[in-house]
Order: sequence, then C-alpha cells, then structure tokens
Amino acid sequence: MSEQQHVRADGTVTFLPHRLNRHPVVVRGLTADELWICCGLSGAAGLLVGAPLSWVFRTIALAPTV
Repeated sequence: MSEQQHVRADGTVTFLPHRLNRHPVVVRGLTADELWICCGLSGAAGLLVGAPLSWVFRTIALAPTV
C-alpha cells in the first residue's frame, strides 16, 4: 500500500492510529509506567531502610510486636 493514500492534498492524514484514540491508564494521577516506577522505588527504599534496621534490632518483624 502506498502511504499517499492516507495523506490529503493539504498534508493532513485521513486516519488516526488506534493508540491515539485511547485514553492513558491513570491511577491517582500516575500513568501505568509512572506507577511501576513508584512501586520499584518504594520497594527499594523499604529494603534499604529495613535491612539495616532488622540487623541492628536483630529481628525482622518490628511493627507487629511493638
């Protein structure tokens, strides 16, 4: 197929790709990619803070026993 079939004389296209018609998935203001980044950063921050604290206090579960 020729690409010229989809272009009008004034240079505009006669169609829109399917993905442009979809709304982005947003959860509490974050797109799906941003949500995965936040989940990964939160997990990494929890490990960086939790691992040394569990070693200092010699226990893994602190919150349920307080």
